[in-house]
Amino acid sequence: MDIVKLSTKGQLVIPKSLRNELSIDEDTQLAITRIGDQIVIKKVDTDKIRQDIEEFWKIRRKTPKMSSEEIDRAIREYRAKSSARH
Repeated sequence: MDIVKLSTKGQLVIPKSLRNELSIDEDTQLAITRIGDQIVIKKVDTDKIRQDIEEFWKIRRKTPKMSSEEIDRAIREYRAKSSARH
């Protein structure tokens, strides 16, 4: 475990060893959230997001008159299949 300190501007430095292990550089997007009393920083997989959006539009083009409920169901099914592969 590494200990880091916030700067006066609220910035923190992710230790180089972690940046190297996770392939994080200045162009990497990170999501930050709070879970209870913890701050969680997670690397955003922009390629995965792009794939999800492309898959959504493939489904949407096949059935252009889908209701909101059908779209929600298709997205849930895709996410379930996608997470099972990872």
